[in-house]
Amino acid sequence: MKKTNSNKKAYHMMLVSAGLKGCTMPAVSVVLELRRRCTNVSFAWVGSGHKGEKEVCKKYNISHILLESVKVKKGEGQIPGIRFVGELYRFNKIMSKDKPSAILAFGGQESAPVLAAARLKRIPYYLMESNAVADPVNRFFASGAKKIFLGHSSINLNVLHGTKEVTGIPVRQVVKGYNKTEYPSDFDRSKTTVLICNGEGYSSSFNSCLIETVKEWLENGMQVVWQTGVRDYGALTEMFKGYRTLFLFSEVKDLYPFYAASKIVVGRSEPDFLAEIAYFGLPCMLISSPSSGNNVQWLNAGLVQNQGWARRFQEGQNCGEQLYSSVKEILQNEQVFEMMCRKALDNAPINAVNRISEVIINDLGIKA
Repeated sequence: MKKTNSNKKAYHMMLVSAGLKGCTMPAVSVVLELRRRCTNVSFAWVGSGHKGEKEVCKKYNISHILLESVKVKKGEGQIPGIRFVGELYRFNKIMSKDKPSAILAFGGQESAPVLAAARLKRIPYYLMESNAVADPVNRFFASGAKKIFLGHSSINLNVLHGTKEVTGIPVRQVVKGYNKTEYPSDFDRSKTTVLICNGEGYSSSFNSCLIETVKEWLENGMQVVWQTGVRDYGALTEMFKGYRTLFLFSEVKDLYPFYAASKIVVGRSEPDFLAEIAYFGLPCMLISSPSSGNNVQWLNAGLVQNQGWARRFQEGQNCGEQLYSSVKEILQNEQVFEMMCRKALDNAPINAVNRISEVIINDLGIKA
């Protein structure tokens, strides 16, 4: 366990996530808030070694423990027993040495051996469930959790047998305004801007269904920021050569400045993404992949559509046309636009990170 310079008891927490941005950024939000409140808490990040995860650990000075053997081959559907047992044994040893005060798991199969070791060693653990469909690992370990933090109240609570609290999904707080230095040199904040964010896997089918729609927006004088993913970035750059109000990026490290400058957002219905959009009070257009497991994207999109600040579309042949019509209707009707903005803000998880941090501090008896 890492020691602090004070006489206060030192606490050490293990974070475990699936490694993708949808899990890492909520975890980072909790780390930053706990650090802000407490000087005597250290952190270790357990993960699969995903590029984004490594970048986050380096940026925020979090020690990193790499999972060695839980990666699942495509089509296996679960962690093979031998790999699981190996990781369970390994983390049992790690926890004996590091003596973590608690584990905070943000979903995904990666958390299974870590939670199993914590249960064996009677180390308290917390679960974060962000999706409309409960994660299988969260379902299995729910009964032993100190608390399960829920992103939405409409999740099927019956499958999570444990102490639950609806907190919303933690997001980073805005700590400053944004000025010209945060944007490309030709970016004009006075223009009506649409922000497009491809999902975690940067699907080519997502990009292709938007090509004609983006052309229409650009030809009508709108400004578009488009996070395409590496795979399609070159081809789309060539295709849209000469369009001065289109800003293409293979990846955007920090979307916050573009949320602040946008009128409407288009993307997948990934939980952290939805939480950030609500935090900025923006209407969104959500394109669901037909191949998402348990149809979770469609169900996540349905939650926010029912809340009144989103429209959902199934990826397919007419997806772009339907989306174009919806965006046109919303932007041309000021009353509808303002209503959707209010609904987004009404559902913004502005207190999520505070509440989660508060629960952990109180449960562990951390003296801030």
